Amino acid sequence: MKVEKVSKDILTAFKSEEPTIQQLRNVAKNLGLNLKRNMKKNDILKLVIQEIRKLEKSVNEYIDNKSKGTAIISTVSKKEKESKKTKKDRVVTLPETYNKDVCRLMLVNPKWTYAYWDFSEKTKNDIKKYSKNKIYIRLIKIDREDKIQSKETVFFDTADLENTKSYYFNVPKDDSNYVVQLEIESKKGVFKPILESNELKIPPLSQKEPQEERWFFVKKHEIVVEKLTSKPSTYEEISQMYKKKFDEIGKNLNPLILSGGFLK
Repeated sequence: MKVEKVSKDILTAFKSEEPTIQQLRNVAKNLGLNLKRNMKKNDILKLVIQEIRKLEKSVNEYIDNKSKGTAIISTVSKKEKESKKTKKDRVVTLPETYNKDVCRLMLVNPKWTYAYWDFSEKTKNDIKKYSKNKIYIRLIKIDREDKIQSKETVFFDTADLENTKSYYFNVPKDDSNYVVQLEIESKKGVFKPILESNELKIPPLSQKEPQEERWFFVKKHEIVVEKLTSKPSTYEEISQMYKKKFDEIGKNLNPLILSGGFLK
């Protein structure tokens, strides 16, 4: 049942006064109540009072809910402001150690690398016990030729356990692979590795000169790879070198015909 807004003062007046039957019928009509023609004054009054009480209850509930809602919004808004203020004023500090054995080697550029490390409590105790708080830093260059691996120490230094946790290395040669080893020295003067970093590939400082050339034979669907015997330096030299190669291949693979850089 839909009823227009009714003032609380008017509702209270209707309860306290002694209205006539016609006034009660008018009030009942305004409240949307359906009355029978033969209803007595007391019956109409009871219906009106019941409806007025329902309206009062609805009005009170509405007022209470609105007050609670305002209070909740105010509280949430206050908390949001405090949260924003806390985030703005909060200073995040990283821990000095994560108590884990880790060593990482990272690329800076073709001439420089950067290493950082951290130790567990056990490793720290071993360093203090066996190496008097000293660690030894070794940069190793790794070469792999003809499936044979060789290692060469290109840098060696000592550092304090507590004060040194990273290092920059000036690498002696670009286009090479490097690792970092952290070591301790035993009482007998023997160096023992305690941590080793990842292997890092240093890119070349400049573009490489071509070391080989590839030829594709269309009819045979073959790719021939040949090492360059001379170093091309100009466009003319490159053109002459390729022409010479085409002539040699054409003689050896006759009757294939050279055309547009491909053998057809």
